[in-house]
Amino acid sequence: MRELNLLPKGNFHVPKLYDFIMKDAKVFIVMEYFEYDLNKLISDHLHELSRNNILKIIYQMLNCMRFLHSVGIIHRDIKPQNVFITKDYDVKIGDFGSARSLPKKLFGAGSCNSKRIRDLVLKRKLENVIETQNIDVFLK
Repeated sequence: MRELNLLPKGNFHVPKLYDFIMKDAKVFIVMEYFEYDLNKLISDHLHELSRNNILKIIYQMLNCMRFLHSVGIIHRDIKPQNVFITKDYDVKIGDFGSARSLPKKLFGAGSCNSKRIRDLVLKRKLENVIETQNIDVFLK
């Protein structure tokens, strides 16, 4: 249920949620249909993808992550099965079950973002942080 409250409403970077059903202590989420997840696309259709489509997918994935970070959400479970792709190669990020919302004070302009987030990681004693120039990846 926390996942449903964390999701930004009405944004094209995350799947549209139509309904959720609770039955026998399980939650079923009804969301828009996607032809592929990234795992299925790579395993079944990689040979069919043009260079432009591959670049489009990568670019959209990064835009999705940029959007989530801009609203203070750290996904924490990016993997091919959570990257949904339409037949036109439009990308959305799903499965926010592990996502966390970070306080706004941790975000600002410029390279200080990495330091603020790194300080939070060290304070909470999280391990396995990989830091790159443009993207910070937190491994559980």
